[in-house]
Amino acid sequence: MIPFRMPDPAGGALVPAFGRHLKAAALRALAQARPMAALAGAAGAAVLVVFLALMEPGPGAPSAVLMLALFLFFLALHAFTLLTAGNCAVEVLLPGGRGGRCADGFKALLLVPLAALWVVSALKFTRTLAPLRVSDLRFLALNAGQIVREGTATEAFLWGGFAAAVLGGAGVLGWWLVRCRRRAAPALTGRSFVLMGALGIAGLAAMPASRPFLLEPLEAWPQTPALLFRSYAWYAGARLAPALGRVPLDGAVGEPFSLYRPGREADRLNAVLVMLEAVPWHAAGFNGGRAGVTPRLDALARESVAFARPYATSSQSQYAQMAVLSSLFPHKFEGHDDYRDLAYPRALLWDALRPAGYATALFSCQNEEWGNMIRYLRTPGLEVFRHCRDWPQAPRRDKDSGTKVWEETVVGAWDEWMRGLDRRPFFAYLNFQATHFPYELPPGAPGPFAPSAIDFPCTYAGYPRSKLPVMRNRFDNALHYSDAWVGEVVDRLKAAGEWDRTVLLVVSDHGEAFHERGRVCHGSDLHEEQVRTLLLFRAPGLAPRRVEEPVSHLDAAPALLDLLGLPPHPNFQGRGDILDPGYTAAGRPLLFTLQGIVAWDGMLLDGWKYLVHWDVAAEHLYDLASDPGERDNRAARSPRTRALDGKLRRLLETQVTYYEERLWERGSYPRPLP
Repeated sequence: MIPFRMPDPAGGALVPAFGRHLKAAALRALAQARPMAALAGAAGAAVLVVFLALMEPGPGAPSAVLMLALFLFFLALHAFTLLTAGNCAVEVLLPGGRGGRCADGFKALLLVPLAALWVVSALKFTRTLAPLRVSDLRFLALNAGQIVREGTATEAFLWGGFAAAVLGGAGVLGWWLVRCRRRAAPALTGRSFVLMGALGIAGLAAMPASRPFLLEPLEAWPQTPALLFRSYAWYAGARLAPALGRVPLDGAVGEPFSLYRPGREADRLNAVLVMLEAVPWHAAGFNGGRAGVTPRLDALARESVAFARPYATSSQSQYAQMAVLSSLFPHKFEGHDDYRDLAYPRALLWDALRPAGYATALFSCQNEEWGNMIRYLRTPGLEVFRHCRDWPQAPRRDKDSGTKVWEETVVGAWDEWMRGLDRRPFFAYLNFQATHFPYELPPGAPGPFAPSAIDFPCTYAGYPRSKLPVMRNRFDNALHYSDAWVGEVVDRLKAAGEWDRTVLLVVSDHGEAFHERGRVCHGSDLHEEQVRTLLLFRAPGLAPRRVEEPVSHLDAAPALLDLLGLPPHPNFQGRGDILDPGYTAAGRPLLFTLQGIVAWDGMLLDGWKYLVHWDVAAEHLYDLASDPGERDNRAARSPRTRALDGKLRRLLETQVTYYEERLWERGSYPRPLP
């Protein structure tokens, strides 16, 4: 390995030998600077090409391309410096001479995947202003199989092309490095080191300074230095200030642990919870949506308590669905909770209902391994657990048993289970998935809205705005299909003689974006289209009405227990009084969070919605009464901003304190939210 020379009895030194080795390694690395520059340039060009392929033409498009090219130029300089430093490190650690080819092969296998990750990070940055994180890689590794199996044709092409580019690039780089090693190394001067260091520092400094160039309007460009300074200062304050002034431990503690004793009654009402995937409030007919899309939901709404402003806790499924079932706000740690460590207390609806004598079951169209949700869901109160893998022969989106099955399979399995209970009160959770991107239908299912064929580049990250009518048609067709199966649930309850003794709760886990802010699908922000959803409660004897007050998905579980005549579980953080005629949200903050590919937190309080995009230290404040579309950001000019910011931080710090300090070990549940 490294040719260290041991000290001799005469006092020979180790340092000169190591210094000569470092100099030789630096000369060999400098001889290979051209391949490093080519690799960095190719990575930057790849980002630019993909961005151009996905970018919509428009008045500001040429300027956007110019600024992106400038951004990538500086980013490529930074990447070049990092790659060269990595090259030097390998040369120092591995021998030269005949062993050089092994070193070159190792570098090619190491540096090309790193450059590929840099490309992915840069592409993510251009779309979200957030770089690639370790949590992103962990999430991709956890869900890689489902992502590949259920992706669109465009996504499959991109995945295949990416893998081929990495393998091919490694081979080309290894060959080029060997060729460059054979050439005479240039003279190593202080000027070369200074130049490479200056380029790296310039590229590093240019990355955050280029943020406004990507998404902000042209008039914001002259303000870049001030915005940059403010962003760094604000971000540091937002992250460090709570740590300096932690909430006292007791402030995060709720009720002390106790045995939940709901009592048993033979004549309790049944309960069925139907979860719809990614349906915003405005998609349903009873909320002013497109005529003919949701006839069964519209009919159900007329005999239900229909909430006009229900809000999800998050716009990502692995958070939003679990919050409905457990009434726990999902922001528990500073980083993403991927449900690997579930030491904290959680009680899902079935854990509150089974002690009361209920039969409990889960029937899901999706693969509950997504986002590790299966670990969160499997608690002692759940008797029957069946998701897509449990019906290997059922029709599905693909032949693989890990892909989604259609609603007909779930409803059929639930109906068979229900009829075998012999009038025992039951709770069933049904998860419908047809409305998940790319909004597919089973063969032969009616699709009344056309055109709906995808014959253009289409990925979860984006599709052309000009194709928005096609994607809306696809979504409405999928929702029409799910709506029919909600109606089938009603029909089968009636056929089994259970309709008059069953509470039916229909909720969508979060919303869906359709280019409202240049974004599509969900999980990218906390604006209305992604967090405002559907919520219906239908129960025997419950007078139908429409509730205009905002409510949280955290309220669904405690409100259901209240309808069933059961006490609230002390682990629930939501409120159970939302069905009371006198319910009001005055003075009540509703919280939202995102800890996925981007980091957001937010709060709705008395008609004002305050959001924080942590990745760019950007604040948003909207008066939803006068600005329901969230177009006028008042954060910079409203005196409410600081008060709302302080309240949000205190609530989040209370949450994080409980979980990061592991306060359940003191024998208490988390503190209920207001």
